[in-house]
Amino acid sequence: MGLVGLLLRTRKGLVTATTLLCLLGAGLTLAWNTRVGDILDGIGQGTLPGRALVGSALLVIGLAAATGYGSHVLSEWTCETLAGDLRLRLARWLVGLSCREQEGVAVGDMLSRLQHDVSEVSGFLQGALLPLFADAVSFLVIVTWMLSVEPLLTLASHLPLVGILWYAVRSSRVIERHAAVSLAANDRASRMIVTLVEMFPIIRVFEARETVGRWHDHHVREWEEAARRGERRRACLMSLSAILRFLPLILLFGFGGPLVIDGRLGIGTLYVFVSLTGSLSGIVINLPSRIAAYRKSMACLRRLESSACLDRGIRM
Repeated sequence: MGLVGLLLRTRKGLVTATTLLCLLGAGLTLAWNTRVGDILDGIGQGTLPGRALVGSALLVIGLAAATGYGSHVLSEWTCETLAGDLRLRLARWLVGLSCREQEGVAVGDMLSRLQHDVSEVSGFLQGALLPLFADAVSFLVIVTWMLSVEPLLTLASHLPLVGILWYAVRSSRVIERHAAVSLAANDRASRMIVTLVEMFPIIRVFEARETVGRWHDHHVREWEEAARRGERRRACLMSLSAILRFLPLILLFGFGGPLVIDGRLGIGTLYVFVSLTGSLSGIVINLPSRIAAYRKSMACLRRLESSACLDRGIRM
């Protein structure tokens, strides 16, 4: 993670703004849920909500939607900026190579590998790192509020989250292994293409197009099969994760329903708990794919970190 940390430190302002906007979005989401819960509590007691309560609820909902959109735009901007910094650093490293170093480098293979690694790191930043951070912020804010309101109900209904999190970590490791196999097959196919380009005159002289073509097709089919197996296993694991996400909701209705009937819990509070539990379940169900994306990008990060492009003397 040295490369990612270096990139994040060079853009402290954008990262800080994204963090603060994530916190504000989580707070506003919690606020509009509580406003709607207050309206439902009033209706359950036979009291129509006042204009001030409805107006404040609509205002908070609008602010939450605007903040969510702004957070998404700022996150995309931050990720693209970090990816641009990484590409610029690599370009400066390539330009700074001496003639002797350039002669000793397989340019096609190196550029193909660097392009693939940068693409993986950019996808990791945009599709895993910042969304994972935003989910962690939302998770902490929501769980803290629920524990402050109804600690026993929160603990009783969300105990399965511990098992679901364990399953998410284990399934992400399985997805990582299949992704590593697919990545290795992709590297072999890429190197094969570079070899074909370099040996094209020799292939024409000896009329070895059919033999080399079968060799190339074998590597491409191997890559396709590895990618197909990985996607099939990922779909199975994610499907089970989607089923497990409903366990907290079932327990919440099982424990919270009698409390509402006995009058010890308002219908609005139960609604807020159901809504926030759905948000928590959505975070958990996306966790395996994001952890797998993180682990998949580690190999690319290590390869980039091992190159001279991470020389700290080169400024952004």
